[in-house]
Amino acid sequence: MLKKRMPPPRGDDLASEGEYPGEAAPALQSARKDLVESARKLARAEVDSVLQSEVLTSLIDGRRTLAELVEGIYGVKKDSPEYQAYYARVRRAVKNLSSKGLVSEGILRKDTPYRITKYGVAKLSQIGEPAEEYSLISREDYVLFALSAALLATVALARYGVLPIGGDLLKVAFSLFFVFGGASVLRFSQILRNVM
Repeated sequence: MLKKRMPPPRGDDLASEGEYPGEAAPALQSARKDLVESARKLARAEVDSVLQSEVLTSLIDGRRTLAELVEGIYGVKKDSPEYQAYYARVRRAVKNLSSKGLVSEGILRKDTPYRITKYGVAKLSQIGEPAEEYSLISREDYVLFALSAALLATVALARYGVLPIGGDLLKVAFSLFFVFGGASVLRFSQILRNVM
């Protein structure tokens, strides 16, 4: 976002056509309100720039490679002299979106097309209507992971004799660890699938 505030409007600016000096015209007040609301919606979806929003807009229509994104957004072909500069911009924007989990590419090949992840779709759906915040890891997941870790620590400490637990109680803790540990691994794989 902007680091410093804009200077106050001069007398010949369009923004100073209001009834009082320094007051913006009603049409500009409405535009300002719409602009601020749009910026808030994009920030809620973790979109930092216009280029990132254009990349996401292109990917909504389907999978695209970086070259297709450059040609679609900038209208520049590969043989153009400024193609490499635009390619680098789009690559940085896609890498940034990928680091946030909004965009994913294939793992094995180099020029695989990018796509919007399930997490990205959920974040983008927050732009249209105010909805509850979508998080990759819910509170229940944190509880499940913590419980699995606590059971693992209990079993490990009991196994090495640091924590004195009877044989039957150790068997119960070990069984519970396998149940909750398995559920944790399953949930973790589902979380990874949402961002890949």
